[in-house]
Amino acid sequence: MATSEVDLIVQRARKLSTVEILNLIQKLSANARLKIQANDESKNEPTEQRGLVYGKYANTGRRMSTEEDFKLAEYHFNEDEWK
Repeated sequence: MATSEVDLIVQRARKLSTVEILNLIQKLSANARLKIQANDESKNEPTEQRGLVYGKYANTGRRMSTEEDFKLAEYHFNEDEWK
């Protein structure tokens, strides 16, 4: 949500009664609590069930893989292994 949207909600909330503001806060906090719970539960699931998580390792401080890394990790068939 953009800051301008938050500002708009705050401006509109000023027109509400105290009870309505408290009701709004209660609904927003309940929604946030559910999101936090869902996030915590998904972290406990095995990776196979969750699938790939975009950007999961983005802030590890490691450099990006290069073509050279992939070539080194790639399996190269060697006929001597089959003899």
